[in-house]
Amino acid sequence: MRSERPTDTPALSAVIRRVLESDEFDFLYSRIIELSADLFTEYPCAVVTRREERFWVNVAYPARKTLHFPLPVHDDLSNIAQDGPYQIADVSLPEMGDQRFLFFPIVFRDDDRVWVEGWFCLAAEVRTDAELMAEVLLFVEIIRAAVHKIAKIERIKELTIIDEVSGLYNTRHLFNVLEQTVQQAGRYFTEFSLIFFDLDRFKQVNDTHGHLIGSRLLREVGQFVLQHLRKADLAFRYGGDEFVVYLPYTSKQNARIVVERLYENLRKHEFVIDGIPLKVAASYGWSGFPEDGRTVKEIIEKADEAMYRVKKRSRDAFEMA
Repeated sequence: MRSERPTDTPALSAVIRRVLESDEFDFLYSRIIELSADLFTEYPCAVVTRREERFWVNVAYPARKTLHFPLPVHDDLSNIAQDGPYQIADVSLPEMGDQRFLFFPIVFRDDDRVWVEGWFCLAAEVRTDAELMAEVLLFVEIIRAAVHKIAKIERIKELTIIDEVSGLYNTRHLFNVLEQTVQQAGRYFTEFSLIFFDLDRFKQVNDTHGHLIGSRLLREVGQFVLQHLRKADLAFRYGGDEFVVYLPYTSKQNARIVVERLYENLRKHEFVIDGIPLKVAASYGWSGFPEDGRTVKEIIEKADEAMYRVKKRSRDAFEMA
């Protein structure tokens, strides 16, 4: 892409191929920095993303040193534009210090959801070179095309792991997560807990108000559960009116805090669906790795058994494996 190269076409085709071959965002961000180092050798650059209301430098290139891990950005970048060609801003990025950057948006939105929110950042001095600036804008367009491709792939992947009724993860994803976690937990001696809960007398809702209202109630319950979990926790619909909550790096004893919070908040909450007020309670059981087992099957069975003991004994209560 630079004029000093013998021809522009081979360089441009190589850039497009190397960027578009990325199939996940971390790989893409690393590829962007590697190419930037070759294309814009005199200028510091970075990829900044926003996730969970925080800003991160995914990779940076200060003094020809590539960083392949996300670092938190302490400056508030909320005022940086998410559209338009670019915005100039003075920021202090980790490992790079105070810099004046051009922020080129690489945002992807679809169905009113922001899938990717970030910027390709390049030192503002590039504006003094019109030819170089044209190359930068072309490079950014290639980046955006790659972001769109990966975001669509991620969306397809998500559709295969999301339960359509509740909006939570499905059972297939539960087993994938647990298999990976058990392997890693055994290697690094970490722990996790698993909560099973089943809505009490949910059949009465279907019999009284119909299955449509029942299905909508399952979605409301699922979203309610998410609101009462930590960011790292995962919630799944196991089947019917059964749900599972995965608590990473959480002992069985500490999991009790989450169980009690879910129990208290769910039983006193009133859901209103099509003007119909509905209150539900649930029976809970939970287990912990490695205390209650060292395989996915053992951990699931222990939590399930504890939940069914509550269901048979009294309902609307909880029990630890």
